[in-house]
Amino acid sequence: DHRDLHVRSRRQRQMCIRDRPITMQLMANGGVLYAGEIVPVDEIGGSLQRERDIILAADKTPEQATVIVRADGRANAGDVQRVIQICQELGFQQFALRALYNQD
Repeated sequence: DHRDLHVRSRRQRQMCIRDRPITMQLMANGGVLYAGEIVPVDEIGGSLQRERDIILAADKTPEQATVIVRADGRANAGDVQRVIQICQELGFQQFALRALYNQD
């Protein structure tokens, strides 16, 4: 039945959203690597707004999503704080922070 397919596809979208964290990498040069592109910190809000819209369309809330923020050990701490602030302004509340540093 057509309704059953709709419910199943919505359920599949919900499971996909729940299982897939939003991951971004703050670079030493001040950019944010997100979805294969480097975006300036102050412009990451547009990308996160699109993520938020996808989450809401799947009948979920941003509060249920996990945002993983990876930061190069040489990244500006202020940039990390700014990214988290932008996320919080859009309703994201669950964060995992990871520092990366290679001396190479």
